[in-house]
Amino acid sequence: MKKILLTCALVLCATSVFAQSNDDNRPSPFSVGVVGFGYIPTSATFEEDNYDFIGYGGGAGITLKANFNRFVGLATNLNYTYGSKKDIDGISTFNTKSHIFEIREALVIQYETKRNENGFVPWLSLGVGATIHNFGTEFESTAMDSATGVGFNVNVGAGVRYNFKHFYTGVSVDYSYALAYSDDFLAISGSNAINPSGVRAGIELGFRM
Repeated sequence: MKKILLTCALVLCATSVFAQSNDDNRPSPFSVGVVGFGYIPTSATFEEDNYDFIGYGGGAGITLKANFNRFVGLATNLNYTYGSKKDIDGISTFNTKSHIFEIREALVIQYETKRNENGFVPWLSLGVGATIHNFGTEFESTAMDSATGVGFNVNVGAGVRYNFKHFYTGVSVDYSYALAYSDDFLAISGSNAINPSGVRAGIELGFRM
């Protein structure tokens, strides 16, 4: 009987040690972070015309990431971007304001550290998502004319993080090609498509599970 109890105790101990060792080799299963970024528009505002009405700006977002393993993860990003521009033609006062909301789902290729381990984490991402864009124009002293469009985005990003035991910080840059559609844009540009594509570069802070 003693031999059986001793054998069971050894098996349970070995199983516990193996499970702990195996868990130590895994990355944190989940992380959540906030990011602040600058925004640079990269293309004409309207696809059918060579008009560039979206100015430089910036914004903030939230990133949620689940790790399948140390090399592959899935990230959900929600961000808000504000851009403005004045005196487009250099003569008349012409003001524009853009409010861009994006929801993104991206596959992340990475080299994540082990759970509770410190270290650098380089990563690349590729994803798609939805874009909502509110665009307003004001010519000299007239009231601002605004329109809201809904569309899609395709995005690619890269960056590097530094993981602490339960926190991380990092820098990133991404490009988002986006189109938003609304018949309301016809009153502003003669086109129902608006293009808020741009580059965002930012700093991220977050928590690791």
